[in-house]
Amino acid sequence: IESASLVVTKPYIGASADVVQGFITDPIERVAATIPGVDFTESETRAGRSVVTVYLKLNEDSADALAELSTRLGQIRFELPPGAEDPAVEVERADRPFAGWYLGVRLNERMSRAEVTDYLRREVSPQLAAVPGVLQIWMGGGRLPAMRIWLDPERMAMFNVSTQDVEAALTRNNIIATIGQTENANQRVDLLVNTSLTRAEEFERMVIRESEGSLIRMRDVARIELGEEEGTVRCTWPSTRSTPTCRPASNSRLARTSRFTCAMRLPRYSRPWRKRSCSWAWSW
Repeated sequence: IESASLVVTKPYIGASADVVQGFITDPIERVAATIPGVDFTESETRAGRSVVTVYLKLNEDSADALAELSTRLGQIRFELPPGAEDPAVEVERADRPFAGWYLGVRLNERMSRAEVTDYLRREVSPQLAAVPGVLQIWMGGGRLPAMRIWLDPERMAMFNVSTQDVEAALTRNNIIATIGQTENANQRVDLLVNTSLTRAEEFERMVIRESEGSLIRMRDVARIELGEEEGTVRCTWPSTRSTPTCRPASNSRLARTSRFTCAMRLPRYSRPWRKRSCSWAWSW
């Protein structure tokens, strides 16, 4: 018996729970209820985030329902606020959605949490995803690297700069430019332009606007540093952990024990943590 559900997650950063409920959750629930094979829907709405779970009837094809739901979401795109991010849809088991293997990685003094998270996403997660029968890799407790811009209200008032001015400057500089190519009688050269900002010093030199012949830069009104993304979940552990979770696609879990053991036998030189700092267990 196949029992599945579709989980639609759509962030709307900065919006209150009432706004998210009216402009995000309600339209998604309305179109989700019209999909053939849907049993019922439920939703969870909080400030800046909407999660709609669509439960399918027994033995309904989750692949067909996923395709139909993606099509319906595309049809109501114009109804959703332009500032909201694109929805993410994933398939989960409705009976035991959290069954899987949990790998706990303890941090050490050599690497930050963002560095360990980045390593797990690039090196470890692809190897676990390649194990036959794995449905999904989920990482909890990790933080991806992010450029943090801490605005100074006093200096912003001194230079008459608003948060909208800072946001507009970041948007103007977040571009992918294609400038073509040049050629002569002998050769053709593709022209490339580097518009990516990767260091804090580059963000500090970003121009917000011009005022009375002087350039107001980001460093004049903010402190910039390379940190990590802001999280919404806080837990107390002996030390911070980053945990990838592998959810099996079927019931034959015990047969995967040796497969996961082999997958985690990474070369010693490729692991940034000590061997005793890595632990994993199977639970449901």
